Amino acid sequence: MYLGDDSIETLHAGAFVMNECIGCATLLREPFESQDAYRLRGMAIHPTYQRSGIGRSLLQFLVPLAAARVSILWCNARLPAVPFYARLGWQVIGDVFDIPEAGGPHYRMWLDLKVPAAI
Repeated sequence: MYLGDDSIETLHAGAFVMNECIGCATLLREPFESQDAYRLRGMAIHPTYQRSGIGRSLLQFLVPLAAARVSILWCNARLPAVPFYARLGWQVIGDVFDIPEAGGPHYRMWLDLKVPAAI
C-alpha cells in the first residue's frame, strides 16, 4: 500500500480473470515540475499475462479519468519498461537514475494529456 492510496484523488484500476487480480495500476495526485499532475505510482501485471495488452488496457482506462482533472501524467519507469511507455506516447526526461529499493535503474517519463496519445 502506498501513502495516499486511500485519498479521494487517487485512481486505481485492476484487471481480473475470474476472481483473480492479474494486473493493477495506481495514479496518485502528485505535482510534476510545479504543475498539477498524476503520478503513475505503481503498475504490475502477473507474469503469465505480461505482454498481452493488460498494461495498455489499464492505462486506456485511467488516462481519460486523469485527463479530466490534470494535463500531465508522469512516472519513474524501470529501464525495461521504457519502450512500453514510449510506444504509448510517454517521453523520457533526464538521465537514468537508480532507485535500489524499487528494482534498479529508472528514467523519469511524462505524458502530455493535451496531446492525443497512442493509447
